[in-house]
Amino acid sequence: MSGVEIAGVALAVFPLVVKSIATYAQGIETIALLRKRRRAFEMYKEALEVQQTFFMDTIEGLFVGIIDAADLSTLLGNPLGKDWQAPKYEQRLRVRLGRSYNAYCSHCKDIRTSLRYFEEKLRGSGELPSVGSANQWPWMDFLMEPQNIQERIQQAKLVLVRSVYDEHMNRIRSANRELRDIVEINIKLEPARRQRRIPATLLRFAHVRRRARSLHNVLVEGRCTKCIDQARYISSIQLDPNEINWIAHLERLHRVSRALYDSKFNIWMSVSTMDVQPMSASDKLHWRELEVGQVDEEVFVPTASINHCADPTVSSTISLKELPQEPPGSLSRMTKDKGTKKVSFQFAATSAAAVATTFGPFNTPSPVKKANAKNAACITISDLCQAIQTHSQAAGSLEHIELGLLKDDTEQSIHHQFVLTNQPEKVTELCSLKSVLRHQNAFFLDRRDRLRIAAALAISLLKFEGSWLKSDWRSEDIFFMQDDLQNHSIEDTETPFPYLSWHIPKETLADLSNATVGLSLNDKAGIIDNKPLFCLGLALIELCFGKSLEDLRKQEDVVQGNDFLTAYQTATRLISKVYGENGPDYRDVVRCCIKCPYNVSNPSLDNEEFQKIVLETIVLPLIKLAREFDQVG
Repeated sequence: MSGVEIAGVALAVFPLVVKSIATYAQGIETIALLRKRRRAFEMYKEALEVQQTFFMDTIEGLFVGIIDAADLSTLLGNPLGKDWQAPKYEQRLRVRLGRSYNAYCSHCKDIRTSLRYFEEKLRGSGELPSVGSANQWPWMDFLMEPQNIQERIQQAKLVLVRSVYDEHMNRIRSANRELRDIVEINIKLEPARRQRRIPATLLRFAHVRRRARSLHNVLVEGRCTKCIDQARYISSIQLDPNEINWIAHLERLHRVSRALYDSKFNIWMSVSTMDVQPMSASDKLHWRELEVGQVDEEVFVPTASINHCADPTVSSTISLKELPQEPPGSLSRMTKDKGTKKVSFQFAATSAAAVATTFGPFNTPSPVKKANAKNAACITISDLCQAIQTHSQAAGSLEHIELGLLKDDTEQSIHHQFVLTNQPEKVTELCSLKSVLRHQNAFFLDRRDRLRIAAALAISLLKFEGSWLKSDWRSEDIFFMQDDLQNHSIEDTETPFPYLSWHIPKETLADLSNATVGLSLNDKAGIIDNKPLFCLGLALIELCFGKSLEDLRKQEDVVQGNDFLTAYQTATRLISKVYGENGPDYRDVVRCCIKCPYNVSNPSLDNEEFQKIVLETIVLPLIKLAREFDQVG
């Protein structure tokens, strides 16, 4: 029985026992030999009523804040109802009580046991209905029958054994006092615990942020392949909407283990020759999966260099995904279920190359191996695209193929370990979030999907700003694989993965959808303090209404020659309307993104103080909204 259910049972038994004692006292008043005992029964009743009130207040105080007010009123009004068995309440109770949970359950059981004792004593040999029965208790009629008087006299004497009474009443009083102390101290400690957990979460983000930036340096800024002068790439990071479950779990931890700080990325890669036209969003890309883990300098011992012959006619695409590592020891095995996405390399038959970075579900971690000197994975890769091409033919027959390591020249201590999986090739087009919102008849994203995508974009702000996430990004910079959208329906429990995209080399950078050409969010008036945060606010508004900002714009919003002020005017006008769509919490998040009303000297996401504010006021509220919608749905 869960901690919530135990409390419900005790709440249910308390009034029944009190009522039975009151009825018993009324019944023995009619028997002359027992009249002097009535006062003792009334003392029972009064003492138990006090303890009942004490217990109800304690339980109500415990549940305030973890159960909605309306639901709490329903629960307290029906202590034996099925709602007390809801797993979500039990989970929240465990989070609030932490290490005090077992002590709480023990004291609740003590109260229940003592109440059951009184019930059994009052019920006697069992002729009367048990406490909790749907039948009315015929105490008066039963006691008035001559053949039962003597039996009731003896039973009343047994019930009134002072030593037994004192023992069980003291147990109830003691358990009630201990329960109140447990509840009060845990509620007082909750803010301090939360403050400790938030820095731990920020440390996690900082760790992933550093390693994601390093991987960006290797794949986008660096020369990971010899054919970079003859080929193009598109690099895209996949954002996982399921990550909200992992972040919420991390927020509930009292301490964060080292394993949770380890990270792993998945990558999609596509390469093509430079003598063809740049890749567009309408091109179908051929994707292959990779896993990329990070190896510390102290465990890296390069044994050799894999030197594959360059062939500029090869086309490939990389997708990057970050997963939590488990403690070092074994190389991850690639799971094939839908919920666990991997890094994929794309060998495109089209013109340009693409790299996609994907962040997979944290609730399905796969173990990752930290390389050791004796393993082939310590070999340095000299040409990544050729390494993929060379091993792709054999990938179908093996669990995984270790390609080797790439070193980030700017972060000397970080080496990236690449593993090619045996997942089948995936051929599909890319379409932007803006395009999806403008063509809802062709693609399906319901409110649940949009809330989860909003949370994923907010999380990406703390992870990828300054590397994979551009400072001047818009909804047309967020992409989906078209097949994922076309196969998505209202029955699906998973949300399609969004991507952030980069072209490589950077001098050939072109927008995939060509939608942002000529659009600049140049804040000449200095109205906004943080541009990526402002851009998130614009995306949240679009996701809220399921329409692009251009479709939401009115003529009164337009400022000729100033795209930024036009977007700012539209967003400011729509903030109040967000309340009617997604409620006050979502509206407050949007307002914080657009207005940035923080008294911070350096409102940059490189500033830890500002990161903490963004986490508390934007990221965590969006995660909470998405999770609550999942639970309601």
